[in-house]
Amino acid sequence: MGINDVVSIVLRTSTPKEGINALLEKVGTLFEADRSYIFESDHNNLYTNTYEWCKQGIEPVIDNLKDQPLESYETFKKAFNKHQPVIIKDMNDIKESDPYGYTSLTKQHIDKLIAVEIQRGGKRKGFIGLDNPHMESFDKACHFLSTVAGFVSGMLKNRDDLNRLSILSKRDTLTGVMNRTAFKIELEHLDTASQTAFIYADINNLKRVNDRYGHDAGDDMIRNAAEVMSDIVGSENVYRIGGDEFLMICVLERRDQVDDILKRMRKKFDTMHVSVALGCVWNDGSWHNFEELIKEADRRMYINKEYMHMLEGEEE
Repeated sequence: MGINDVVSIVLRTSTPKEGINALLEKVGTLFEADRSYIFESDHNNLYTNTYEWCKQGIEPVIDNLKDQPLESYETFKKAFNKHQPVIIKDMNDIKESDPYGYTSLTKQHIDKLIAVEIQRGGKRKGFIGLDNPHMESFDKACHFLSTVAGFVSGMLKNRDDLNRLSILSKRDTLTGVMNRTAFKIELEHLDTASQTAFIYADINNLKRVNDRYGHDAGDDMIRNAAEVMSDIVGSENVYRIGGDEFLMICVLERRDQVDDILKRMRKKFDTMHVSVALGCVWNDGSWHNFEELIKEADRRMYINKEYMHMLEGEEE
């Protein structure tokens, strides 16, 4: 089996994740390795094992290999800084020059390994490797990984692009909070037994601001309100479900946390000079119909809105 055969198998998969896992399985099997894997780096230059294939009978280690500093592995650091593959045919060869790497790798029952940089835009994004490949195919495996690394880089980029698009499709373009699509998905997966606060929010006087000062001013008002909600409960928990309507879904440990959230939110609305009516329902597991629960939060919001209008002495 050659590189074209592996690529052909990968291209028949439906998602980048499936493709990467299929590639690792084929490469690991082809070179009779115990493991094949991918590590990816973050902005702190720490490396995490994100994908792994293991031969039958070999224990996975992916959950134990997170946030690994490359600086601690002298053999990897020296090779990758020269843009060369890591080639260890006998672990004893690095026992003195790389004691930390020797100890860490031998604990994983690794006798020999190959690792090749994964680059994107001239920068290292991670590496792909094989543990204990068959010695007779060692050199061929090294060449193969060097060839396939560029293809893996493209697959990881496709994964990241799809993830980014998925996130964007669930975000409201004006405010950056979640949109109605995300709201519907959240309700489908939310556990009715969870202790959850549903906070309905409606911006007061938006129509008046739009009529008097224009829609740009109205948009600023909406953004300011969303910013307050995001700062208090996190943008991932705020859903814009209408022009001036938002719903916050907060999974909490205690009922009294809701009072603190509402207090801080109202104080910050005042600081931002945004008038927002709020209605809250606490679900301790007794509500089993989210639609009814949201209707009740909406009803309470309107009671608050009428009270605020009365205090302001004007109607929207």
